[in-house]
Amino acid sequence: MRDSTTPATATLDGNQPTHAIVAAQTFIDISWEPGAVAVHLLPVMDGSFNSFVEDVQATLGLSGLDVAQVSHTLLMLGRT
Repeated sequence: MRDSTTPATATLDGNQPTHAIVAAQTFIDISWEPGAVAVHLLPVMDGSFNSFVEDVQATLGLSGLDVAQVSHTLLMLGRT
């Protein structure tokens, strides 16, 4: 039986040193573009979005993914 969730972690490194990261989102199998809907808002690991570099983690549900598709693309996006 396949697991119904998977852990995901990332280090978000903002490329704008004047703006701290204030939120993080996850997109699965889509390229981010204006109007795209995130599947998950990510919690920050240290408890507060307030830095130029943040570690995030999530447990993502797999139940809606196409099991015939061998691989999936996961994009974790930090917002400033």
